[in-house]
Amino acid sequence: MGRREFVRRSALGALGAGLAGAGIARAVGEGAEAQAAPTIPKRVLGRTGLEVPEISFGSFGFENGDLLSSALDAGMNLVDTAPSYGEGAAERAIGRVMATRRKDAVLMTKWNVNPASSKQQLLDSLAGSLERLQTDHVDIVHVGLAESVDQLRNPAVFEAFGEAKAAGKVRFLGVSTHAGSRADICQAAIDDGRFDMLCLKHNFGEAAVTEGVLAKAKEKNLGVVAFKVTAGAKPEDVQQFAPGKSFPLAAAKWALQNPAVHSALVGITSYEDLKLYASAWGVPLDDEERRELEAFRERFASSYCRYCGACEGACPQRVAVADIMRYRMYAESYGMRAEARRLYGRLPEGTTAAACMACNGHCKGACPNGLDTRQGLIGAHGLLG
Repeated sequence: MGRREFVRRSALGALGAGLAGAGIARAVGEGAEAQAAPTIPKRVLGRTGLEVPEISFGSFGFENGDLLSSALDAGMNLVDTAPSYGEGAAERAIGRVMATRRKDAVLMTKWNVNPASSKQQLLDSLAGSLERLQTDHVDIVHVGLAESVDQLRNPAVFEAFGEAKAAGKVRFLGVSTHAGSRADICQAAIDDGRFDMLCLKHNFGEAAVTEGVLAKAKEKNLGVVAFKVTAGAKPEDVQQFAPGKSFPLAAAKWALQNPAVHSALVGITSYEDLKLYASAWGVPLDDEERRELEAFRERFASSYCRYCGACEGACPQRVAVADIMRYRMYAESYGMRAEARRLYGRLPEGTTAAACMACNGHCKGACPNGLDTRQGLIGAHGLLG
């Protein structure tokens, strides 16, 4: 489906009465039927004061500027990216739109921080992002994909942020994490007091991991964006979902039912994605969807890798289990095999799943959720190696 066909279908009411389409139709002068659609629900992103849509635009695997233009037309104005996405391709694609529509977007990008990162390295990274994004500022910069509390405690983060903020290049500081220790990481950010928001993995399959820290974030009025809301589900896994219901929509609505969550960040790589998620706006999770999600969670509890890293200590080769299983998910669940293979190929020597082929299975029984880790890694190596 191309942009014009997406516009036409939206304007004809294909998204349903009262759903997104008005902004798209107005932007191209089509479809009087869509003019009566209501404003897309927004929430205030904690103490940042920024108004953001309940569904926000994730750019992992994204390169289509027209698609982003349609999303902005529809009110999906919170846009998340990172310099690592496609080695800068996502930021460049967003930049081609920001060159003329910067005022329409709330932009988030990331710093790749380790305990030894210097202030200048972080400032140089931000400068590269701004150049690719074709803007003089972003609204939020995250300590990106944080895997340890030590990354948050690097003084260079606050030195670089303070200098960039004073120069008008960034407004707010956040943390982005999907690590198994993300509750501890987010708690450290809350306790620190200098972080304005959290962007974290939060889904129906791992509710207990994050619900406690989300309540504390709400107490401190931090902004919260949830991502990986579909719990890594493969397309074939959700075919048994309730007829007439959408698994991705139900998963996003599950995340949004928590009052601490201000937006659900989803991957948008096609007009079909945009059309699908548009229908989630303002429609609460119903009892049938809740039951279906719980049944799904129980059905896949022992086959869903949560990237917690609990099994890595049992591996004498120090295989990067969490990263590898996440890359496999990118290939199988997101359909991004080329990007997954690129990331897998960049793992440090000796940490790929090649070592698992002749291994006796030291990780057997180490997964707290009963996952057959070795077979999962062997499958990942066959797919990505």
